[in-house]
Amino acid sequence: MSIKTPLPPSPLKGELPLIGERRTLFPLKETLPQCNEHFGTLTPPSGGWGVDLEVNELRTRAKQYLPVEAQRLAQQHGFHYRQIRIKKSKTRWGSCSSKGIINLSLYLMLLPVHLIEYVLLHELCHTVVMNHSADFWSLLDRYTQGRAKALRKELRGYHIPR
Repeated sequence: MSIKTPLPPSPLKGELPLIGERRTLFPLKETLPQCNEHFGTLTPPSGGWGVDLEVNELRTRAKQYLPVEAQRLAQQHGFHYRQIRIKKSKTRWGSCSSKGIINLSLYLMLLPVHLIEYVLLHELCHTVVMNHSADFWSLLDRYTQGRAKALRKELRGYHIPR
């Protein structure tokens, strides 16, 4: 999915979507992020975000949504993990420890739903295969209908706000 379409300057000034919903961010600035045609999210313009993300709201929403979605996917596909932690990670969307602890960035909430699901499945697969070997990608392909590499490529078009 190409990330080229800028948000219209009005009436959406100072807003960013949160898993498909529009949320007003304060303080309002002139610079808005670029968006994709599906959800309108996440890639900052060259000058930076220009708006303050409401991190507390993202964290609250992430804690409500991500553990429930991870549990749903784990039950659906037979994965087992020990704990989900929501962090303000700015370098990774997620990680999984050898003890089965999955760390997720609260900024996942700015991604389209299908990429949130991809990241969750990616980390759940690490509860079985702890590396990025061919076995790992084969396992992830099984749960993404053969689209693991395409979804990974799409995710690389998004960047965590810094």
